[in-house]
Amino acid sequence: MVNNKNRRHVKWLYDELPKLEADKVVTGAVSEKIRNYYGSLVDKNAVHPVLAIFYVMGSVLIGLGIILLIGYNWDNIPRLFKVITSLLPVTIGMGAGYFTYKKGMGKSWKEGVAVFWFLSIGATIALISQTYNIHGEIADFFLIWLILGFPVIYVLKSPMAYFLYMAGAVTWASIVQIDGGFATAFWLFIAAAMPFYIKLFIEDRYSPVVIRTSFITAAAFTSAVGLTLEKCVPGLWMIIYSSLFCFIYMLSARLYDDNEPAIKKPYNWFSAVGIAVLMLLLSYDWAWDSIGWNHYRHGGNFYEQAAVFDYLLTVVLPACAVYMMVDVIKSKKKMILDYGASFVIVIACYIFVALAGKVLGDTAVAAALFFINIYIVYLSAVTIKFGIENRHMMTVNSGMFLFGILVLLRFLDMDLSLLIRGVAFIIMGVVFLVSNYYISRRISADEKR
Repeated sequence: MVNNKNRRHVKWLYDELPKLEADKVVTGAVSEKIRNYYGSLVDKNAVHPVLAIFYVMGSVLIGLGIILLIGYNWDNIPRLFKVITSLLPVTIGMGAGYFTYKKGMGKSWKEGVAVFWFLSIGATIALISQTYNIHGEIADFFLIWLILGFPVIYVLKSPMAYFLYMAGAVTWASIVQIDGGFATAFWLFIAAAMPFYIKLFIEDRYSPVVIRTSFITAAAFTSAVGLTLEKCVPGLWMIIYSSLFCFIYMLSARLYDDNEPAIKKPYNWFSAVGIAVLMLLLSYDWAWDSIGWNHYRHGGNFYEQAAVFDYLLTVVLPACAVYMMVDVIKSKKKMILDYGASFVIVIACYIFVALAGKVLGDTAVAAALFFINIYIVYLSAVTIKFGIENRHMMTVNSGMFLFGILVLLRFLDMDLSLLIRGVAFIIMGVVFLVSNYYISRRISADEKR
C-alpha cells in the first residue's frame, strides 16, 4: 500500500502509465512491475468513515438503551442485582474489547467497540455511585473515568477513544477551574496519551485519521495552557499563547513537506489561525489594561504556588520559539518567519506597557495597539503576496480575509451611523470581489505561460 506522503505522486504515475504504454514508452509488463513495486493506492486497513460512524452510533445507542432499561426497573431491583447490573455495561465493553483485540477485527469495528467500552466505564461508575448513594464532586467522577478509561486507547489503538479521553480531560480541567481549584494535573493526562499519538504521527502523518488526531492534539494543548494558567501576573497569557502558536507554526515547517496541501498540515493552519486570532484580540485596549507585575493578584481563587507553572511556561515557550526561529532563519523561509516572529512583537509590547504604563498611562497602550495593528496589516500583505507568487488563491483569500476582519473590527469601533456603515461595507465587499477576480485572472494567465 502506498504511503500517504507519496500517494499524490504515485497516483500521477499510475494515471500516466496507460499513455506511456500507448506510446510504447514502456511495456505492459513494465507497468505491472511498477504497480507491484509501489502497491495499491487503496488502504485496505483504513477506517471507512461511513462504517466508523455507523459502528460508533450503534455502540452509543446500545449503551444508552441498556442504561435506560436498567433505569426503568431500578427501584424494583434488589441491591445485589443492582451491583451486578451496574457492572454489565463495562463487562460487555471489556468482553467486546477482548474479542476485538484477539480476533484482529477491522479498524471501523474497533472504533465502535472502543467508544462503547469507554462510555460503558462512565456508565458503570455512575450506576455504582447511585446504588450505594456515594456522593461526590463531578470532577472526581471524571477523574476516575479518565483513569479507568485510559487503557482503552492502547488496547484497541483507537483514535476515537483518544478523542473521548482528551475531551474528558478538558471537561475535568474546566470543572476544576470553575470550582476554584487548579488543574495542573491536566498535563499528566495529556502526557499519558502522547506515546499513542506520536506513534500514529510517525507512521503516517498525512493520513486522514492522523490529520484529525493532530487537530485534536493541537486543540488539547491550547486548552491545557488556558485551563492551567493561574494568571497571578496579569497578561502573561499573551506571551505564553503567542510563543506557543509561533513555536507550533515554525515546528510545522520541519514536520511537513512544503509541497503538501495545507489541509494535510493541521499544525500549520491551526497555529496560523491561532496567531491571527490572538493578534486581533490584542488589537483591543482591554487586553492591555492593568498588566504586568505591578498588578499582581493574590488571595481569593489565586494560588501563588500554582503560579510557578505560569512562570515556567513564560520562560520555556519563548525559548522554544526562539530556537525554532533560528532554524527558520537558517532555512530562509521568509513566510514562516513573518508569522513565527509575532511572539517577539507581543513580548516587546507587553514589556513596554508593563514598565511604561504607570508613567505614560493610555499612551503606552495606544503605542502597543498601533504596532499590533500595523503588524496585522503586514501579515495580510505578505500572505496575499505569497499566495500570488505561488499561484494559490486560498492563501490570497486568507490574507484578504485577515485584512478585512481587521478593517471591520476597527470600523465597528467608530461611532458612525448605520447608513455610513452600510455603504462602507458594500464598498469593501465590491473591492474584495474585484480584487479577487483580477488576482485569480492573473494567476490563471501565469499558469498558462
